Amino acid sequence: MRKSIFVLILFVVQLNTYAQEFKFKHIGKEQGLSQSRVNAITEDKDGFLWFGTDDGLNRYNGREITVFKHNPEIERTLSDNWINCLYVDNKGILWVGTLEGGLNRYDKYFNKFDSYRADPRNESALHSDNITSIVQHDENSLWIGTDNGLHLFTISTGKFQRYLDEMVNPNNPSKVIKNDQIRTLYQDRNGVLWIGTTRSGLLSYDLKTQSFKDHSDLDAKGDYVVENSNRIRAIYEDSNGNLWIGYDGGYLAKYDRATNKYTYYFNDEHDEHSLSSRRVTSILEDHIGQLWIATADGIDLYDPEKDNFRVVKAIEKNPFSMRDNFVRVLYEDKAHSMWLGTDTYGITVYHRSIGKFNHINTDSYDAKGLRTNTIFCFAEESLEKIWIGTIGEGLAVFNRKSREIVHYGREQNYTHENILCLEKSGQKLWFGTWGGGLNYFDLEKQQFNKTP
Repeated sequence: MRKSIFVLILFVVQLNTYAQEFKFKHIGKEQGLSQSRVNAITEDKDGFLWFGTDDGLNRYNGREITVFKHNPEIERTLSDNWINCLYVDNKGILWVGTLEGGLNRYDKYFNKFDSYRADPRNESALHSDNITSIVQHDENSLWIGTDNGLHLFTISTGKFQRYLDEMVNPNNPSKVIKNDQIRTLYQDRNGVLWIGTTRSGLLSYDLKTQSFKDHSDLDAKGDYVVENSNRIRAIYEDSNGNLWIGYDGGYLAKYDRATNKYTYYFNDEHDEHSLSSRRVTSILEDHIGQLWIATADGIDLYDPEKDNFRVVKAIEKNPFSMRDNFVRVLYEDKAHSMWLGTDTYGITVYHRSIGKFNHINTDSYDAKGLRTNTIFCFAEESLEKIWIGTIGEGLAVFNRKSREIVHYGREQNYTHENILCLEKSGQKLWFGTWGGGLNYFDLEKQQFNKTP
């Protein structure tokens, strides 16, 4: 899939070294994103990027966004529009965790969804429809985190096995972990499943010994103390084997498993190199080894030599600055673009190799721009030309080289200006319309034709 970017919020960063300045460029949700708050981002094996929002699932092919929502009148649609988490398993299947609709499995061949819902009468079903985290266990099963405990889902049978019904902390027998809300799951390189919860803090499950361990009361010296916050939002293992734990309303912790020691990082308003916020939402190490920390008040880039952070935030009246400091999720795609899902301004994208993004929308290039932002389909004629099907404004062809758009309306003798699909076959460009049947454009003769 080509990584040409047309309609999405984009941000440009001039960053070849750690010390250089960031520059941002933005496009709002009016260009196609279903909702501005982005909770989850992933990329499937076909190169599509998926964005989960509070109001719909979005698929991005590098040129256009397709939105999936629940429709009670149609079978096998998404079970709920509020998307909590996304996961692509080792077979390339996309799994979608929702707030009130349980677990969804995307069928890419039929463009449909199969849902797995909670059922109190069925012990092999989910115990909650609020899915908070998904991670692979083995070839045929997934760990599913919910707001009512942990489940192991066997894909071939469609059955769920419940874990963590009740666990007693051996170091603190008075502390019982029971049906806690799972906020995040992470399986490390040693096969240990790390579990971030709302009330019980950090837990781990050793898949080899099939035993749980409670880490929530460990401090930086390895002693047991009472923590201020056990609400864990993010867990990540870096390339050095350190485990990073982000707390929602507390701090960031680095766990060195070799020494069993923790290092804590706090927000200090008097220190510009401290953690930017007490709310850590996502952690990710990019392909060059830079650790990114997303918070409710900026992006923090970790400097291992100084053991502190460089903070990137919105700057008032700076058109190239971030617009939203609240970043909910981080994702690096196969082309090494960094995608940031924000709380109110949709998606932000940083592409290190290109360093610049071009946009096409109704405001671009005056007369050479699109006549509408409602884009339904694309087809590539050549390396130079891309055809665009719109709703209400017919067909347009974009020339990558000249960056010009040529429009073809109904005066060109085709049946309808609502274009639903495009497909190039040989020297013919076929397109289906809304209520006007099938048409094609002869690329060689440069003329439109209607089918009988």
